[in-house]
Amino acid sequence: MTTISKDEKLVTLINIFTVEPEKQQHLDDILIHATDAAMRHIKRFNFANIHRGLAGTKVVNFAQ
Repeated sequence: MTTISKDEKLVTLINIFTVEPEKQQHLDDILIHATDAAMRHIKRFNFANIHRGLAGTKVVNFAQ
């Protein structure tokens, strides 16, 4: 479970991507792979959450 704390000295990144509905899953897969392959190895990386919009046109990456 992700815990967001205002007391931590972390940077919060919120990226919103707009995609064609047929490409939403592909972008989702790319972001998950990038997090697993690279981001999680960065010092002080806390978490990343990927959210897909119901309409199929948005993907949000929320990370600290």
